[in-house]
Amino acid sequence: MGKNSLSLKQHINKDVVFIMKKGELIMTEAIKAVKRERSGSSDSKKLRASGKIPGIVYGHHSESKSIALELRDVEHLLAHHGIGAAVDLDIEGDKVFAMVKDVQKNLFRGKLLHLDLQELTKGETVKISIPLHFLNKDKVEDSVMIVVEQVHSVDIEVLPKDLIESYDVDASVLKDQGSITMSELGIFNDDRYTVFADADTVIATLTQGGSKEPVAEETDELETFSVEVVDKATETE
Repeated sequence: MGKNSLSLKQHINKDVVFIMKKGELIMTEAIKAVKRERSGSSDSKKLRASGKIPGIVYGHHSESKSIALELRDVEHLLAHHGIGAAVDLDIEGDKVFAMVKDVQKNLFRGKLLHLDLQELTKGETVKISIPLHFLNKDKVEDSVMIVVEQVHSVDIEVLPKDLIESYDVDASVLKDQGSITMSELGIFNDDRYTVFADADTVIATLTQGGSKEPVAEETDELETFSVEVVDKATETE
């Protein structure tokens, strides 16, 4: 497991700074919701028929809250951010900072059915898995050489204010080196993040022969996003 100990400004190897493009911080969306007094399939159907969808906010130090949200607001949120998005919820005047934890959809019609959120608290880190996006592969690939992505996501622990949805890796550096390791990621050397991976883990290589990896077929089902809240000392600003 790698524990971050250096900030981005403290890199000893300056090449690392331009090799890896830093992930962008998650932008917070503001959404209004109302409390749900009833539950069950019958009530949920009535909500959806009125242009709303049911949801739940799981609390860490408080009881879970059943809510209803405007469908168009949730669709906008998922279209621009997806699973793991940070949300400023306004539940009838009660402000709650949360993260999208899971989305349920009808697999045949693709309609949104339910939204699960996890309440976040200052000073308490969350453990999440973020995808790695490999950019500029076309700059090193040709009819002979291809980029092989060996790691597609990485588990991190971070305070809510520093959450990121994904991390971009510049694959063009493979033109001058045979592989990219986890230690070359800027996030690995940023003391705001704990990365649960070994420093020498190879995440991509430039390999001769074979064909490019096939693109996975799209499905209507959204991936479940697990969030684990970890008690921590009060956050230092």
